Amino acid sequence: MKELATYKNGNTVTTIFDDGTKFHVTNDDDFYYDYSESCDVQISQCCDNGCEFCYAGCSPTGKHGDLTSWKFLHTMHPYTEIAINLQFPTPPDLMEFLYTMKAQNVFVNATINQRHFMSEYGQQFIKFLYKMDLIKGIGISLVDPTEEGFIDIVKEYSNAIIHVIAGVVKQSDIKYMMDKGLKLLILGYKHKGRGNNFYKDHMYNIEAQIYFLEQDVMRLTEHFDVVSFDNLALEQLHMRDKLTDEDWEMFYAGDDGTVTFYIDLVNGTFARSSLSEIHYPIGDKTVDEMFRIVREEVANESEKLS
Repeated sequence: MKELATYKNGNTVTTIFDDGTKFHVTNDDDFYYDYSESCDVQISQCCDNGCEFCYAGCSPTGKHGDLTSWKFLHTMHPYTEIAINLQFPTPPDLMEFLYTMKAQNVFVNATINQRHFMSEYGQQFIKFLYKMDLIKGIGISLVDPTEEGFIDIVKEYSNAIIHVIAGVVKQSDIKYMMDKGLKLLILGYKHKGRGNNFYKDHMYNIEAQIYFLEQDVMRLTEHFDVVSFDNLALEQLHMRDKLTDEDWEMFYAGDDGTVTFYIDLVNGTFARSSLSEIHYPIGDKTVDEMFRIVREEVANESEKLS
């Protein structure tokens, strides 16, 4: 495990390693960040994969985002991590965007569907991005773990992690991937976009899959090298109830809008997360100005609830 960067952000010292591990340390009771540690960035709604539950509503006729003209791109802090959706066909200015991020020491992680990942072109493209150090990590959205060669190819990338969706992933698929030296990221089921209609048509099956996953989730750490969750999955699988206070404090990365936030380059907006109902125009704001707006929204909501 090689250290990529150590830096101070607010009262927190953050260290990032090349396998995707990240440590936060503070001398205070709570972590506080002057700027966003990471951003989830939608770069395109154009995709030929046609996933029935796609919450972003991507399609072959969807729009690409503008990846080069925004002022905020040149205000990103070094070692910020951004997660982009890498789907085919890719935006025409993707390479310029990636080289810009590399020049600013911004760490890009890409998520790609298994079908695209396993294609001949997909493998050539991913290997090129790694060779040129344009991406640091790759997340592969699972379709079928039994596909010939899939697991062996995933293991060629030391910082690859398999993405599964609670309610969609089958228990048999998780069992098949156990004890193979893999990393797993569990995402919550998003009731948005095509995910709404898919849920209506498959509600009982989805709820059953979430229930059975919740029953087994704690033992998955015994069978995968890493098991991690997005905040929605933490909620849907009731993970807070399964951990001690000490473990929760150690592993929970923070609420949406306090550590990270969402940027939509297709529609030119930003928000607390991709599921937020409130979106703000990017305009000529810096990344810090956007984060400040999102954090104020979170603080105001907390005051209303208290």
